[in-house]
Amino acid sequence: MRKLFLTIFAATIACAASAQGPKGTGGKGFEGTIEFRQIAGADTTNLVYYIKGDKVRIDNIRKGVSAGGFLFDLKAGTITSLNAERKIYSDVAKASPATMSGKAEVTKTKNMKKVLGYNCTEYIVKNATDNVSISYWMASGKFDFFDKLVKLWNRKDKVSVYFTQLTGVVGMFPMVASQTGADGKEELRLEVTKVEKKVLDPAMVAIPANYSRF
Repeated sequence: MRKLFLTIFAATIACAASAQGPKGTGGKGFEGTIEFRQIAGADTTNLVYYIKGDKVRIDNIRKGVSAGGFLFDLKAGTITSLNAERKIYSDVAKASPATMSGKAEVTKTKNMKKVLGYNCTEYIVKNATDNVSISYWMASGKFDFFDKLVKLWNRKDKVSVYFTQLTGVVGMFPMVASQTGADGKEELRLEVTKVEKKVLDPAMVAIPANYSRF
């Protein structure tokens, strides 16, 4: 009887710990920052995601400081542009979903690798008509915001468009995405450089108080 009680007690503790989720998130989706860079030929762009609940802010970082970016309210379905230099903000109209030529072929491979401590599975999307192949290394971690963000933003770049062809990836985040052309050469690479789980000040995902509407 004592052994049965201890087994049930241990299982209860394990379930409670699992329900708490990542440290600092209170059992909800991921909260914190994700830093990454985009490499296209000789050009490199550094960006930072700030995630708190249904709010996401993406900053374009130049010379170590924010040059502005976008603020997303995933619940309200709104996008706001932020201009750090002029201290102004403006509403962004939601774009229509991008169209795709040909048919995409999606493969969930058995390839695995660890990126920044996260176990990642490789998904590959190919489209012969578009002469493109994109490899996504997907990590689990309660990144529920990302699928909603991609659908709200409706960006027209191929990495974003072909991401929407993946299934079973809700709650996952692409730690690395590599786009290659028909010749097999890499044309674009996105890679996460730092992930930090922490409780954010709500002001980090709100329109700055000293900004004016444009």
